Amino acid sequence: MPGQLFRMDPDLGWSLRNGTNGQHQTRLFDVEYRVNAFGYRDRERERSKKPGVKRVFLYGDSQAFGWGLPMEGRYSNLLENRIANVEIWNLAVPGYGLDQELLSFERDAKQFAPDLVLFFASRDTLPRTRHRIKYYKYKPQFLVDDSGALTLIPVPATGRLVSDFLYRLIGWSYLPYFVERRLKILKSKLQTEKRQERVFGTSRKLNERILLRARDAADASGIPMAIVSPAPVAERYGLEAFCNEQGIGLLRYELNGSKDDWVLGPTDHHYNRRASEAIADQIEPQLRMLLASGRE
Repeated sequence: MPGQLFRMDPDLGWSLRNGTNGQHQTRLFDVEYRVNAFGYRDRERERSKKPGVKRVFLYGDSQAFGWGLPMEGRYSNLLENRIANVEIWNLAVPGYGLDQELLSFERDAKQFAPDLVLFFASRDTLPRTRHRIKYYKYKPQFLVDDSGALTLIPVPATGRLVSDFLYRLIGWSYLPYFVERRLKILKSKLQTEKRQERVFGTSRKLNERILLRARDAADASGIPMAIVSPAPVAERYGLEAFCNEQGIGLLRYELNGSKDDWVLGPTDHHYNRRASEAIADQIEPQLRMLLASGRE
């Protein structure tokens, strides 16, 4: 992963560096990443919105970012090309948890006037909310107190400076992520499904509070919001029932068949182009309905 694309961020832990680009080469793919002037892997955008155009913000992690895919192969780009007069801004950043998605929205969204905000929730983004350090970098963390309220533990200034120094020292190869990814693959082979469910259960209450805060923040800004999630995740972890109960929109998709049909390769479980097309096919009618029923 080209490390020059990233910077340490005092609010979010890390973010993409405005106006940079880099080549990501592995045994499975060779793709260029370009970061626009606003600091996201997306085409260059105008701050002001054209009349008659609706703007959708998509927050997420490396799956939504399009790890290993050319930009035009992501489901966000496919959807923008299919739906007239709709901009779909891809604001995903590799490694983000649901908490960082929320904080990114709260910090930056108002200045761009979106008509709809989407948060990506998966087996990766949800458990990351339990951590204060991820990929050898500090991140913000929410805690739930006895009353059920959220308390934000910000990124420590000293820790951020140390991470920034180390990242600049070896970040050209993005070695920390590579090492942790290798360890994660090895560990996942040793874990049972029961263990995975128990780990998620420790953060379920936290993620529900984060989703409620996201809903309230969107409502306060007059912006409809929804969750994008794989159907198995939404069902197994109670996300679908929670969204229905709390009046939160949910865009579901399901990739049937062998998992190997939808990923880049046996050692890289990010979505391939075929998966992106299947996700776009399923999300498109749901997104059209949301946009049609959204506030003007």
